Amino acid sequence: SPFIRPEDMDRYQGVVHGLKVCGRNRGADFLMGAVAAYAEGRYMGNLLDLMDAMGDLAERVCIPNHGLPDDFFEQVSACDKACRACGRCAALAERIATRTDPGLPEFGR
Repeated sequence: SPFIRPEDMDRYQGVVHGLKVCGRNRGADFLMGAVAAYAEGRYMGNLLDLMDAMGDLAERVCIPNHGLPDDFFEQVSACDKACRACGRCAALAERIATRTDPGLPEFGR
């Protein structure tokens, strides 16, 4: 994924010259919220609120950014994309993600 959480920005110091905040097509409110999260280096809301492409799901699904485990960066950095065999992301979603659209089934069902 090209997405970097605000909490993980420091891991790229000395590796990249800068980070790009995507989402200019999502409007000023989105950009102001995203820039504020990156300036603070953390975000306490729905992770999807910071994501340009996935942001449309934010009204239907909540992934509390502050609920992600401390080793989340290591997990996604070492991902071999063998999702069915691994199951980490699915288990994490069942544990912390919630569907906010009443017409959708719960995770894992």
